[in-house]
Amino acid sequence: MKEIEINKKKYTIKEVLGKGAFGTVFKAQDKSGNYVAIKKIKKDKFILEEKTFLEFFKNDCDVIVCFKDFEEKK
Repeated sequence: MKEIEINKKKYTIKEVLGKGAFGTVFKAQDKSGNYVAIKKIKKDKFILEEKTFLEFFKNDCDVIVCFKDFEEKK
C-alpha cells in the first residue's frame, strides 16, 4: 500500500474510490486508524470554486463532507 504525506500527516492509500475529469478520489487511513477520502485534483483542472466550497464547510461535519485539510504541491 502506498503511503502519502499531506501537511506532515501520513496516510495509507487503501483503494481508488473513483476517477473523473477533475482527478481521482482515494480511500485512505490515517495513523489513528480513521478512514478518510483524499481527492487528488489535476493542476490544470483545479478551480478556485472547489477550494472555496471545501473551505466553507471546513468546520461543518454535518454536511456531505467534513473538509479536514488542503495542500498544493508542484
